Order: sequence, then structure tokens, then C-alpha cells
Amino acid sequence: MYALCGMPKGWDEGTTASITQLKAFQRQFSVTPKGNPEQISNIVSFVNITAGIGALFSFLINDRIGRIWSYRLYMAIYAIGNVIETFSGGSLPALYIGRLVEGAGVGACSVVGPMAIVEIAPAATRGLMTLWFNVCMLSSQMIGIFTVFGCDRHVSAAKNLQYQVPFFVQCFVPAIGITMSIFLHEAPRWLCLRDRHEEALSTLVTIRGLSHDHPYVLEEWDRMSDQVAREKEEFGGLGYTSILRETFCTRSNLERLQLVVVAYILA
Repeated sequence: MYALCGMPKGWDEGTTASITQLKAFQRQFSVTPKGNPEQISNIVSFVNITAGIGALFSFLINDRIGRIWSYRLYMAIYAIGNVIETFSGGSLPALYIGRLVEGAGVGACSVVGPMAIVEIAPAATRGLMTLWFNVCMLSSQMIGIFTVFGCDRHVSAAKNLQYQVPFFVQCFVPAIGITMSIFLHEAPRWLCLRDRHEEALSTLVTIRGLSHDHPYVLEEWDRMSDQVAREKEEFGGLGYTSILRETFCTRSNLERLQLVVVAYILA
């Protein structure tokens, strides 16, 4: 379920890469790639403005309300943005607002998804499980492209539905994700950070499908609880200052941050 957080970014990229070519879109918003290149560029790229902001500030929310409620919140924001875009009624300012709202959800989803997967997945398959985030992102990009293609071929350019459908169908992802999230378990590590140790151990047992006294569970629990205890002792728990200090003052974390930034720039 957390891998679905990759779909907002991929689906948006696949959709906006071609939706501006639809005749209904050009007619409704009075824009064309040749006549209004700057406006077309704004429509496509505005989502990236708030995507960066959403990703940057998501850590303020993730550690406060947990991974599940953060997941639901960001998916809802993404859906609201798409609804605004769908019913913007030919108003470019309304479309821009929708793009900005959607971007906040897209950016935040790109943080909480991999974070939750890494915290929940077993160490032996952690990399493979995280890969599903990319699989969902790239698959949804393809879906977005073919959705626009299908609307171009089978929906009349005289109808606004030609461009509204590609925007609105993106709401299916958050609808499914939020509904199915009732079956999710909170990340044991976050529960441990919140000093809810009994609940954290119980959740770990449920996720692994093993007994409380199983050696694998005991080893993972000891490793997790010791790591959290060291972090609290060294950095002071969940305070924002301590999080920033841990990110930028711990060499291994700083190296990871630099690697991610460079990889994203090259992407």
C-alpha cells in the first residue's frame, strides 16, 4: 500500500506531458503549444514548486501523526488538487491552484512512502520492497500517457470530458489507498519513538507473522529499540532541531542526503 505513494508523481508526469496537446484542453483554456509556450510550461511545471515544499516539510508531519495518517493526508491533498484541476472550468488561475495543491501531495507522498516501506520491511528484503515504489511510479506514468491517448482517440474534442477524464481518474489512486489503509499497521519504529513499546512489539509480531518469543522477532526488536534509545540519547528524540541535527551532523546520514540529491538532479 505504501508503494502506491509513487503513483501520484508518475501519473502526473504521464498525464501532463501530453494533456496540453488535447484539442478540448486547448479550446477550454485558450492555450496552444505554439501560441502560449510559457503558459503551457507553467501548467506542466507548477506542480514541482509545491512538490519540493511538500517533501521538505513532510517530516514535520510524519513524526507527529505517524506514517498511516500522513499517508492518508497526503493522498487526500493529491486528490483535492486533481478535483480542482478537473473542474477549473477553463480558468488558468484555478488550474494553477490545482497544480500547486496537487504538488504538495505529490512531494509529501514521495517521502512517506519509501520511509514507511523501509521501516516495515524485513532487512533481508528491504531493498526489493522499496523497489515497488519505483515500479508503481513508472507503471502509473505509462497509465497516465495511455489515458490521455485513449481520450484523444475516443472522446470528442467538443466535450470537456476529453481533458477532464485524465485529471479525474488520478483520484482513483488516493481513493483506493485511503480505503485500503484501514488494513495497514503503523510502523513499529515510529511507535517505539513515541514510547509506545508494547504496541510496537505487538505490531512487529503481527507484521512478521511470528510469535513474541521467536528469535527473529526478538533480534529485530532488540536492534530497533536499542537504535531508538541511542538516537534519543544523542539527538533528543523527535524534536525538529534534533531531526535536523541528526540529518546534517551525522556523517552517514549526510552522505545519504548528498547521494539522493545528486541522483534526483540527474534523474
